[in-house]
Amino acid sequence: MAEIRLEEAAARFGQLAEGSSVLEAFLAQLDRLNSRRHGAVQPLLLEMLSEAGRDPAMAKVVQDTSRAGRALLAEVLRKGQARGEIDTSLDPEMAAALLMSLMDGAKAMSIRAPDLDGKAAVELLKMMIGRFLAPGGQAAEDRPHT
Repeated sequence: MAEIRLEEAAARFGQLAEGSSVLEAFLAQLDRLNSRRHGAVQPLLLEMLSEAGRDPAMAKVVQDTSRAGRALLAEVLRKGQARGEIDTSLDPEMAAALLMSLMDGAKAMSIRAPDLDGKAAVELLKMMIGRFLAPGGQAAEDRPHT
């Protein structure tokens, strides 16, 4: 399952990198968080993460898949930086890792707080990520450097 999801992500990220606006295309992908198909995957993802803490073989699958996903996303961010759409003071690798963690957290929200409005949450998440990635979202000198 992890490999299939990675192939799907690679196709989506490839389209993001070729689109007219990397930032807008990325934010549009967040709407998938509310889809029925995606909702069925959320508990399975959490189970895989939990199992990875106990099973070294599952941990390797999760880590390898995450590493490949981060590389794909970092490449999209680099292309956005080259186009002036993504803040150049961001380290693409670190930003990709943080974005993936945010996405994992958003997937868990429907389990933690099923009474919250998922669409409103996705809109707020889009605003938060948009501000994080957009040039001028925060002065470069105020950002932590690695």
